[in-house]
Amino acid sequence: MVSERLAREWSVLVRLAGRWAPVAKPLPSPAAPEDPALGASAQRAQENRELLREVFSIVLVRDPMSPSANAGYRAQFVGLLHTLNQGASLEGVYNGLTHSSAYRELELRGAAASDAEVLAFARLLAGLEEALPAATVFDSSSARPLKILSFEELANPTGSPAPAPSPSALAAASVSPERYAEIFKGATRYTLKRVAGDEALKVIAAKKASPGALAAWYGKWVLAANAFGVDFGIPLRHHGEEEFHRRWANEAPLDRLTWEVLTRVHRILNAKLPQGQ
Repeated sequence: MVSERLAREWSVLVRLAGRWAPVAKPLPSPAAPEDPALGASAQRAQENRELLREVFSIVLVRDPMSPSANAGYRAQFVGLLHTLNQGASLEGVYNGLTHSSAYRELELRGAAASDAEVLAFARLLAGLEEALPAATVFDSSSARPLKILSFEELANPTGSPAPAPSPSALAAASVSPERYAEIFKGATRYTLKRVAGDEALKVIAAKKASPGALAAWYGKWVLAANAFGVDFGIPLRHHGEEEFHRRWANEAPLDRLTWEVLTRVHRILNAKLPQGQ
């Protein structure tokens, strides 16, 4: 029965903070998300565990719960899970992953993306830049692995003002998939993932003051993301109606909406990335 199938799909949308948040896998007891035997804090910890496992699997392309998982990834997972359970934002946890020395190592060791993958990234990036009040200026340095600042550099910035953008830099700020493909040619897939994720967060930050505008953008952007033909983990993420996604975004907690954007960004760029590469 269609109604039974839809009910099963909806059971994957677990209650988080009183709202719906799609995750890739159901919780251990999706039919009883408010089991009093667990208690609210224990249930939230279970939910955070499943959500963070998806974050690791999609962002780092490594499952921290796999028997073959590196001990370092397991320790990082446990530490970030504790942070999330203590009330940290999902955005903060995500930034902690993609701007870490461990992620830099993935960027340094990763293979260069193929021309086709760079073109897909450029198309994805252009869609995000078009949603910003002012497009980000990219240059050749943008395609390099992340530079990790030392504690001293963070604590003692130079304080010198940034130079005014040159005419060529301003031209690079124009939204052009062809220009982005030229700039990022030769970058690793992990660099592309980080850059696109950072730009997605900028879009959300620019629109979150107006939840209605953010939800309207999300509804349109999901359909654009679906056009890449990538598996996003659960069927409802592929729902073909803009209004369906707009309504969900209008009621979803900001953290959960943020992850729904980020998981699509990373899954699109993961599409041809071998597990563990």
